[in-house]
Amino acid sequence: MYPNKLPYLSEVSNITNTYCYRDKSCTYKRLSKGEYFNLKLYYEIVTYRVKPGKYVGQFTLYQTPLGNQGATEQVVTFNYYYSIDEVPCSLGTKDYSVQLNDLDNRLQGDPYGTANIVLNCPSASEVSLQLAPSNGQIVNGSQGISSSSLPGLNIQAKWSNQEAIGFNTNYTRKLNVGQKNLDIRFYPKLASADAQPAGSFRSDYTLTIDYK
Repeated sequence: MYPNKLPYLSEVSNITNTYCYRDKSCTYKRLSKGEYFNLKLYYEIVTYRVKPGKYVGQFTLYQTPLGNQGATEQVVTFNYYYSIDEVPCSLGTKDYSVQLNDLDNRLQGDPYGTANIVLNCPSASEVSLQLAPSNGQIVNGSQGISSSSLPGLNIQAKWSNQEAIGFNTNYTRKLNVGQKNLDIRFYPKLASADAQPAGSFRSDYTLTIDYK
């Protein structure tokens, strides 16, 4: 689960009554039988030297007998685990409004409105996109069709390449450094062949972006 990668670490150890820092000399305290000490470790991880991911590091404690300071013996070893996350892309705004203007009730010309979602990415990322209606009822989830607030009128969501956006379906996208546009089109659709909707309508959606 965790690759065996070790980033650059700066370490400081602080043992009760014994203070050591890298190659500096230590002051010693003789421990009586049954006596114990507390050990605190402080790590500074220089994240710019490693890529995002999951990592494992290892710490080993040694002791040196006062009577034989040229020798050391291992006391305990343990691993520590941590993750470095991707820096997420930023959105110009989290709320987008799509205006379809006036439509005839037969929807001639297959009209649509576009939500142009702008992402600014400080680093290359791979994301998973998922779209879901916030208020309308799902009519056909695989085809991205949901009801609007106006009886007789549905809305279909598509990518700019005309591919229908299945609701609650994960779509993977690779985003390069810089600005990336995600265009989602919304097409009004008659709920039935004899439907003649009239009036204003509204349809809300939520786009979820997960970083891999």
